[in-house]
Amino acid sequence: FPSHDSRLEQTKKVVCIIFDMLDNVRWGGSSSKTARTDEILEMKYRWARSLGVEYDAVVLKTSQLSAEAEGVAYPTLAMLAGSKTAKAGATDMIITIGKVNDISMDKVRFIGAPKNKLRREGAPPMELEVVLHADRGYYNAGE
Repeated sequence: FPSHDSRLEQTKKVVCIIFDMLDNVRWGGSSSKTARTDEILEMKYRWARSLGVEYDAVVLKTSQLSAEAEGVAYPTLAMLAGSKTAKAGATDMIITIGKVNDISMDKVRFIGAPKNKLRREGAPPMELEVVLHADRGYYNAGE
């Protein structure tokens, strides 16, 4: 986030805010003592989205999938850990990475976008099969 040092704010612009595992960010927002876990998650995701508006920046949030996603190539929105609907409702796009339980496909991953508000009407959902190069930390769709 921008520093509260006004000199920095005058010379730097936030273009991207990244939350690695937003679910695990400590939350002290309104109603946190009486809210259910899914309600707190929704508050966190809406708050992160509002930061994007405030700073005119892209906001990326990572999250885990639930155990239901084990062995599923293209996990659904309902498979987001801790929330069947709250995270999905507070985001514009969700990208998932799935893996099937087949030893011959150990290095294959499946990238999907079960939610994408920018998808053109009638366009098919994004689904892409890629090869994971774990030693180098990247995916390749050309193999």
